[in-house]
Amino acid sequence: MIYAVGAMVVVKSVDDSKDKYMKGHTSSVTCISVSRRGSMIASGETYDLNSEECAALIIWDFASLEIMYRVRFHKQMI
Repeated sequence: MIYAVGAMVVVKSVDDSKDKYMKGHTSSVTCISVSRRGSMIASGETYDLNSEECAALIIWDFASLEIMYRVRFHKQMI
C-alpha cells in the first residue's frame, strides 16, 4: 500500500506491516501514481508558500525507494 502523509510518501509492506518513508518533497503530497510495470512511483506536491521553488514532481525507483528524477516547473500544484 502506498499513501501520503504530509510531505512524505509511505510504502506499507503487506508481508511484514513495516512502513518505509520516502522523503524528498518540501510541501504536502497531492497525488501518487505507480507505473504499469510497478517499477516506478510518481508523486506530486503543492506549491510551498514559504519557498521560492515551484511544486515538484518526483519519480522514485520502487525497488530502492530512491529519487530517480525531480522536476520543478509547476507554479501551483500537481
